[in-house]
Amino acid sequence: MKPLRFVSVMASALFLLGLSLFGFDSPASAMATAELSVGNLTCGACVQKIEKAISGMKGVTAIDVDLQNGRARVSYDDRVVSPAAVANRISKAGYPARVRLSSPVAVPAKRAVPSAEPKAPSGKPGCGGGCCTTPKQG
Repeated sequence: MKPLRFVSVMASALFLLGLSLFGFDSPASAMATAELSVGNLTCGACVQKIEKAISGMKGVTAIDVDLQNGRARVSYDDRVVSPAAVANRISKAGYPARVRLSSPVAVPAKRAVPSAEPKAPSGKPGCGGGCCTTPKQG
């Protein structure tokens, strides 16, 4: 092999290796966004409880809970988590949730997911703090 050709081949190989080392040869990001319908939302504490419930989920990068309209927009990596799994986690926290729309196009939610550990649901509807339940008449 001629010296110039050898140098050219080696330079190309090192260039491709460098791209590989820096992750440029990996597939495009699988970020997606889902819109969920969420029930039992009555106050800001409900929003915080939902954020905490999904904060430990791998693949969820952001959430924006719309208290007024009972919806949540979630940004996630669809290679790691599904929107149905997110809805299930929110439902287990006491807020019935279902997937309305999901899109492979990344439209970021407004708030980053907090890093707090999820708490166990209180078993009460709403936030469990007493402000979200209707007192019994009688």
